[in-house]
Amino acid sequence: MRRAFHLLAAAAALALGASLAAQNVPEIPYDANADLLKLPDNIHMGEAAGVATNSKGHIFVYSRTGASHATVGTSRTFYKAGSRLFEFDQTGKFVREIGVGVYGFNNAQAVRVDPQDNIWVVDRGSTQVIKFDPDGRIQLVMSRKPEAIAELQAAVKLDPNSAAKADLKRLK
Repeated sequence: MRRAFHLLAAAAALALGASLAAQNVPEIPYDANADLLKLPDNIHMGEAAGVATNSKGHIFVYSRTGASHATVGTSRTFYKAGSRLFEFDQTGKFVREIGVGVYGFNNAQAVRVDPQDNIWVVDRGSTQVIKFDPDGRIQLVMSRKPEAIAELQAAVKLDPNSAAKADLKRLK
């Protein structure tokens, strides 16, 4: 019985390998520019957790870059400043950093831009979703512990046909 199974598995692997080798896969042309984003000399890019673009083609990078700080409270430790949100224009030129010193920037997870060019960040460390207007001002902060960050991230998966309000109702 065992030998028959091994023979059948070997025959299946051979058949699959032959069919994959016979496929003619077209090459997908692309142009990679590893040096697209130009940061000032005093800012360094860390691990990019999320990248999004707005209607003008500006690029937003939510990065696990910052030097995190911890403060010991009475019942728990509070962390802040472990992540940074950078904006670049469509050519990759640095425009600004958004949310400097915001409590919710601890461990970046995602960034999205809605059809109105509001910027939404999801932070795993603070379990917060923060909405910034196009000028970089905080408009909304959502947080609920200890629910999973996946529920919060679902609120900001906006597509061009949805409104932020409708997506936020899903949290209720």
